[in-house]
Amino acid sequence: MDSWQPHHINLLPNLSFEAAQSHRRLPLACISTPIGLLIIALTAAACSKQQPAAAPPPTATPASSPAENPALVEAERKYLQALESRSSAEKRELLTAAAAAHLPEAKAELAVMAKDAGEREMLAIEALRDGLATRAENGKASAQRGLARLYEAGLGLPKDPAKAKDLFRQATDQGLPAARTRQPADATKEDPWENSLGMKFVPVPGTGVLFSIWDTRVQDYTAFVEETQRKWWTPEFKQGGTEPAVEVFWEDAYAFCDWLTAKEHAAGVLSPGRNYRLPSDREWSKAVGLPGTGQYRWIENKDSKEIIELPKYYTPEDEEDVKKGLFPWGKRWPPPQGAGNYGEDLHVDDFKYTSEVGSFAPNPFGLYDMGGNVGQWCENEAAMSWSEGLDHVQRGASYYDSDPRAMLSTSRTGGSGRSDRVGFRVVIAGSEVKDN
Repeated sequence: MDSWQPHHINLLPNLSFEAAQSHRRLPLACISTPIGLLIIALTAAACSKQQPAAAPPPTATPASSPAENPALVEAERKYLQALESRSSAEKRELLTAAAAAHLPEAKAELAVMAKDAGEREMLAIEALRDGLATRAENGKASAQRGLARLYEAGLGLPKDPAKAKDLFRQATDQGLPAARTRQPADATKEDPWENSLGMKFVPVPGTGVLFSIWDTRVQDYTAFVEETQRKWWTPEFKQGGTEPAVEVFWEDAYAFCDWLTAKEHAAGVLSPGRNYRLPSDREWSKAVGLPGTGQYRWIENKDSKEIIELPKYYTPEDEEDVKKGLFPWGKRWPPPQGAGNYGEDLHVDDFKYTSEVGSFAPNPFGLYDMGGNVGQWCENEAAMSWSEGLDHVQRGASYYDSDPRAMLSTSRTGGSGRSDRVGFRVVIAGSEVKDN
């Protein structure tokens, strides 16, 4: 017995590491007795119950593809539905739901739609972090389109139109339906059409055009100036990006319309049958709410650049209009509090100079600042009785005006120079514009 070694004993084939350790801790004298052997057996049995036999190693399972993930399948369905939507509100709602399910292409689309620069960058980074590029590399058509959108806008990635175009082609080659770009004809007062600069447009009954709901903003005009390097004089007072652009010659406003038309034709935002331009005198009169009958008839002309004759500034008819109350806000004089941004001595607003567009209530057509803030260039040229040659028509009063005659809806003036009291509003013309 003295030559026996305990490690030669194999009492239980499945003796665990813990049982073996317990076995090693038993004194040799105990192991050499029947009682010691019984202790070893009982200890091994107890440890075997506590430590079940190890399960066989799991077999590797491939990661489920997005198409096999029910949540992503539903998110992709909403994403495709959003691309086809005619309603901007519905489109945003569907994309938000898809983004909540971590569909990166939905976040990419929301990034492009966002107006706040910080939000745009944040959503773009989240889309890339959620695997947008990997999904695109793996041939997912919706992700290829989402990645193309980021390259197109330069969000989260360097701007690269060539890469964007190639990715768009790959997506459509796979059968991804081209996104239905919401058209100007889809616009309503409640759901305006929005262009590439974030300008919003609504139909005005009887005009056949869509009106921008506000004056062209500093941020809109800045994009034009930066791209074209056109000279622009800034006013003596400080302005924010959402205040109306001023110190703009009529020719500058006209050039802005041509630039934006060409830009959006090239990008496919605006169809070739549509274009941006300044409103005609007649269209502006309709938009401000004039009835167009009797002595209040606007200048009728089929060609928006037709030369027209205007009456002498501040005629006896103007005095009658003041008595009748043909103002953008209604018939009351002086204007009520909050009627618009007018002269300081009227005490109807808190602005000394220009105010942010949309600071006051819109008119019945959903248009802001059709009276007050800044005057607006019209398309027409006119022979003014107080000057020689032709001048361009201006409509609407400004933050400077407090004379009731200048604030009439019927009031017209003209000029050719720039001013810190004059800006412009644009319209979209074209055969497909819905007139409702």
